[in-house]
Amino acid sequence: LAAVKAVETASTAANTAASIARMFIATKLVEAKRFTPELSKEAQTKLKAFQSDLETHTKRLNELKKATAERKKAVTVREAEHEVKKAEELGKAVAEAAKALMDDEKLTQLSSEEIRAASEATIKAEQAATNHLTETRKYITARQIEAKGREASSELSSELIKYEARLRVVSTEIGKYKKVSASVDSRLKAKKSVEDCNSKVKAVEQKFEKLTELA
Repeated sequence: LAAVKAVETASTAANTAASIARMFIATKLVEAKRFTPELSKEAQTKLKAFQSDLETHTKRLNELKKATAERKKAVTVREAEHEVKKAEELGKAVAEAAKALMDDEKLTQLSSEEIRAASEATIKAEQAATNHLTETRKYITARQIEAKGREASSELSSELIKYEARLRVVSTEIGKYKKVSASVDSRLKAKKSVEDCNSKVKAVEQKFEKLTELA
């Protein structure tokens, strides 16, 4: 993308130079009409030749600008696709880390330490995904601003809007897992209470068994 921007900068400078040259030639053509007929004819012929050359270069410049715009669009779409796909993969990583926390039945089979570990893994994955989402949104927003007023901007903007929609889906999914992770502390307390009660019941059962044996 840096190489494309360098071409754009050079193209803008060349376009400005061409405009200045065009105005200069137009001014000199007006001045040439004030010369003697012979000198005027010679001057106008040369100036018109310069004018023709300038138009040829301007046409080539416009073709280059169009090709550069197409190249920039392709690069932008390719980079956006890469970043959005990475965001989707990070979103899947969050889902995988939070899998144990999403199923209450499976959760009851885990120890408090296992639940805590799953929660920490989910938080870590969620932070990585959120950070990447933020940077990708910034990238797409910047490209949308650049696309305004440029050739084929409508088509590029349409592509960028699609990427935004995909990011929103990822963001929604991450938000769901973030809520689950945030509820772990209360769920751990409930789990701990159940485990404590279970231990006490077993202790009572053991004492009862001993009492039965003694009887």
